[in-house]
This record gives sequence, C-alpha cells and structure tokens, in this order.
Amino acid sequence: MTSTDFSSASNTIAIILDLIDRQDWKMFQNVALSSPATFQAITYSISNCPEFNGMTLLHSVACFAPFTLVTRMVKICPEMTFARARDCLGRTALHVAAAAGCRASPALIKSIAKANPVACDAADDDGNTPLHLECDSSCVLFEFERPLSPQEPPDHDAISISALLSLSE
Repeated sequence: MTSTDFSSASNTIAIILDLIDRQDWKMFQNVALSSPATFQAITYSISNCPEFNGMTLLHSVACFAPFTLVTRMVKICPEMTFARARDCLGRTALHVAAAAGCRASPALIKSIAKANPVACDAADDDGNTPLHLECDSSCVLFEFERPLSPQEPPDHDAISISALLSLSE
C-alpha cells in the first residue's frame, strides 16, 4: 500500500465514521455501499484497524442504522455477524444491537441473529450473551446510551426473538 493509498483509505474511513456519527444514512449508502467491492474494502480496513478495538462496521451502526441498511450490509459482508467478529470486550455485533440501552429494533436484531445464529449463544468477556444484555434494563455499552427506566422494560419481541434463536442451535 502506498502512502497515497493509505491516505485515501484513512480519509474514507474518517468520512464513514462522520456519517455514522451524524446518522446520515443516505450519504452512508452512497459512500460505503456504492458497490459491494467498496463496502468489503471499507469493512476489511475497519476490522483490521487497531484503533477500532476489534469492532466491525456492523458494531458501529447496530444501534442506529435503519433495518434495510443493516440487512444490505449483512448481505454483502455476512462475516461481520460471525461470532468470531468480536470487539476488545468480546462482544459481537449482536451483543451491541441487543443491549437494552441501544434500542435497536426487533427486526434489526432478528436480521443479525438469523445471519449467524451461533452469535446468539456467544458470551462476551463478562460471560454475557446477547440475550443477557437485552434483558438487562440497566445495560449501557456506550456513553451516548441511557439505561432504560424501571417503567421501560426491555422489548419483549426482541427478547423472544433472541431466546428462540438461541434455543434453536
């Protein structure tokens, strides 16, 4: 990789992260999903960047991205859902999506879980499976999240989906 290639890759990653931060999903699709090859290259770069602590691009968008965007990402690059695709705390993208403070839709959680049901039973470094995180109303994985209030129980549909998929293996 030449210094020009590295600079271009770094700029692209910075742009992608800014789009995620701003939740500009239309532009994200235009840049990151312009072609499967582009998306796979971006995904590979992020997955192999030490600053991301093992997170995949799917980890980064699991809390916010629309269902259709996530399903497209998973279709192009299903390895992002694999139980071995873990961050520095042993969490899969399903852990992130399922965490109660994240508030991902049940459809999004189901999409990630169905792409790789083995991830339903994957325990993180603290021994928590995605289902544990989904049931824990005080669970907060990132600074921007807020725990659910006692009056706000975790989503029953999402818990049911995770539990059923977990039992199916």
